[in-house]
Amino acid sequence: MNIAFDIDDTLCNNTVITNYLKKKGFDPYKVLTNFHIKNLKISQEHKNNIIDLFSSSHMVKLKPNPNAQYVIEKILSFKGNEVYVITARDNDMKAGTNKMVKKYFPGIKPKNINYTNGKSKASLLRKLNIDYFVEDNIEAVLELAPMFPKITFFVLSYEETPHNHETIAQMQPLPNVQIIYDLKEMLL
Repeated sequence: MNIAFDIDDTLCNNTVITNYLKKKGFDPYKVLTNFHIKNLKISQEHKNNIIDLFSSSHMVKLKPNPNAQYVIEKILSFKGNEVYVITARDNDMKAGTNKMVKKYFPGIKPKNINYTNGKSKASLLRKLNIDYFVEDNIEAVLELAPMFPKITFFVLSYEETPHNHETIAQMQPLPNVQIIYDLKEMLL
């Protein structure tokens, strides 16, 4: 089975980066869900600062979400399972991202870390023949739900999530979307 995970606020907690963006006056949700930073209408200095966050020592400071390492290890312990990372990050952020994945998730093969450069994840998920995808971005889940057999919407912190009850309720009737609040729930 091919299982893919988003990185930001799915496998890892972005608090370090979110705090920086808030401090600089950015809406972290918009920036973190639109990684094609070159298209943001902000100064080149701010673009460079954001890219630096994702490619520097800040990236290694990101910590795995609770139970993420356990879940990845458990999935990989079953013969035939392959774990992929699908992120909307730009190629500019590869070095820091790959280093962070290697540090916290050594079972994930470097060739299985994939970047969409801000484009939709749909074509990459199809190309990799992904059976199951775990994502925290509600817009991505709603876009992908009609196309894929199993998608999990991971809500890291219900209190902090920009998604309200009505938005989450949109996914309730989608039979292939599972809503979880702890990554261990996907193992049930």
